Amino acid sequence: MRKITLCTHISLAFAVLMGTIHLPLIFPETLLAGDQTSSSDTASIGRNAKSSEKMNQLPGTRKSHRLIKKSQGSTGTSQSAPITVTPIQESSPAPSTSLLPTQLESTASPSKETQPAVKGSTTPVASGVMTIAPSAGFASGAMAGASSPNSTLPIAAAGGGSNGSNGKSGGRSLQSLAASTPGLVQLIAPPPPPPPVITSTPVIGSNPASLAFIAQQGGGNPAAQTLTISNTGGGTLTWTASEGLSWLSVSPASGTGNGTITVSATTGSMAAGNYTGSISLTAPGATTVMIPVSFAVTAAPVPPAIGVSPTSLSFTAQQGGSNPAARTVNVSNTGGGTLNWTASGGATWLSFTPSNGIGNGTISFTAATGTLTAGNYNATVTISAPGATSVNIPVSFTVTASPTIGLSPTTFSFTGVQGGANPGSKTLNITNPGTGTLSWSVSDNASWLTLSPTSGSTTTGSSPVVLSVNTAGLVAGSFSATITVTATGATNTPQTVSVSLTVTAPTTTTATLFWDPVSDPSLAGYRVYQRTDPGTYPASPTATVAANQTSYTATGTQGVRYCFTVTAIDAAGNESTRPPDACKIF
Repeated sequence: MRKITLCTHISLAFAVLMGTIHLPLIFPETLLAGDQTSSSDTASIGRNAKSSEKMNQLPGTRKSHRLIKKSQGSTGTSQSAPITVTPIQESSPAPSTSLLPTQLESTASPSKETQPAVKGSTTPVASGVMTIAPSAGFASGAMAGASSPNSTLPIAAAGGGSNGSNGKSGGRSLQSLAASTPGLVQLIAPPPPPPPVITSTPVIGSNPASLAFIAQQGGGNPAAQTLTISNTGGGTLTWTASEGLSWLSVSPASGTGNGTITVSATTGSMAAGNYTGSISLTAPGATTVMIPVSFAVTAAPVPPAIGVSPTSLSFTAQQGGSNPAARTVNVSNTGGGTLNWTASGGATWLSFTPSNGIGNGTISFTAATGTLTAGNYNATVTISAPGATSVNIPVSFTVTASPTIGLSPTTFSFTGVQGGANPGSKTLNITNPGTGTLSWSVSDNASWLTLSPTSGSTTTGSSPVVLSVNTAGLVAGSFSATITVTATGATNTPQTVSVSLTVTAPTTTTATLFWDPVSDPSLAGYRVYQRTDPGTYPASPTATVAANQTSYTATGTQGVRYCFTVTAIDAAGNESTRPPDACKIF
């Protein structure tokens, strides 16, 4: 038995007419080749060239290697076919035409040699397999025994089997195998390492991973920040950035490859609070990246604010008269911080004190009539303070002319009858013989006297006041009253008017009342009702007269107005509807 030790990985490269293809072959570290009767010796693949040459110098009568079939042409001479070597892919099974060494031996030669086996193991071990396909130009049948254009030949381990004729043991060396197969050149150099795997898919890289802004409410915008975009994968990165927030903007919004985005936050009218959002980075073929963005808007410090009460002032005085009373304005801080206020402005006729203060305070304003003529005057006093909005206080001053109260008539007298009707009303005319406007008012001191209206104003015209007297409840006698007329700024205010009332005792008189008779057989008589005007009829009749009577004489007070009505009644006491009144002053 011949023992051959091989390397774990052997890479064979055969240069064929169609090109060079690398074919990795994997062998067990130790192979047992040949039959049981062969002598045992150890051969190494790394054996020196002498050993190879010796094997190649075997007699010419030596038969071809038992695993290499020579093609049999029509002339009986051997021809070498151009061969294309196709590597066997590890990820797919061998083609159906490939044969393991044991299969090829049983097909090509009936040798009884046993299969090579790993020392110490009973399991047969397959030799390396390669697929050999004839080139397109090679004639059909160039390789004897090939059933298809492609067939599988094993690369036999050295020293396996007999040479056939002399029965000597010993395998074919790689050199003799290449020499016996024209067109094949063995390349011992190992294949180059596979190139590195490079992905063609882009990957979005961004820095920083998040952004944060902070600003004060109502203040300026925070400084813009930069977001760096990079392609951490392969291919071409065509990116797009979007934010979808009213307070956030990005520029530019798209790009190719590496780039820089400027991210800006706008405070605007945003209320104090914390706002969050995100920037979406997208690119065809890449996973979307979200960049969280936060915006903290802090509350602005409350500045001082000026408050005034009242918000305006007005003065009135008569031309050439005394100054009006002073007025005050209260100043307060309706905001925060400290209010350092100052009052400025005004006019020659207006003065105020103090003109400045801290915090709350009171300003006193005085208007001076001086030599001002009748008219309206206006001024503005401004209250200002650092950090606060100024407040203007409008001030008006009305200087009136010198009016005079004129009355006509200056006395009044009224006469009435006790229990009788009230005397008629009379009119008091108020005029202004002076200048300007006379604003007047009237009043009296008697309960039986009424004035209407009680106030008014006039310039050059006349203002009437109606006087009315009520004698109800008054006994016979004489009564008096005083009307007082006043007017602000009038040179002769106040003025009075005298009023007298005489009430006399009543005088009795009569009046005869007539009506048409009622022609009804059931008539039993008439009922007469009498009342004063104004007034209401009593529940009981004033008089009842017979059915044949059609008149009645009534008694009353002279000067008093009376009203009458007459109804008809039957024997049962049924009464007719009352007809309209008949009235008369006695």
